[in-house]
Amino acid sequence: MVSMILAVSAPKGDTAEWWDPADVCLIAHGDAERSVDRRMWLAAGAIASLATGIMGGPAVVALAYLKNARVPFTRWKDLENKSPEYRTVYSRCYEDKMREIRIKSSAAGCAVGSLLFSAVYFIGILPFLIVY
Repeated sequence: MVSMILAVSAPKGDTAEWWDPADVCLIAHGDAERSVDRRMWLAAGAIASLATGIMGGPAVVALAYLKNARVPFTRWKDLENKSPEYRTVYSRCYEDKMREIRIKSSAAGCAVGSLLFSAVYFIGILPFLIVY
């Protein structure tokens, strides 16, 4: 696989004459890392799996994928003086990273909740279901 990094010209509004999409993606990924609440998505996956067994966890993972992952308005204010191409690259990278973090966190929570559900079932409920 060959990867190509392009330098894009930004004629008006940018402080620099040239910018690199890879650098813009690194900035967007860092901003997404700081703005997502991993613990909330982890807890949501764990609670859903623990409460409903096998069905709730995948529903939270699907919600993590489908939930709006747009750049917040406060960040758009900082990008006002950038070119439209810069904002497009930034928003695409930000949204992709935000969605990736949400999915990984909720899937980890789903796994933890499923393990806890199994442990509760086998230790707490199953002995009462065994007929002597």
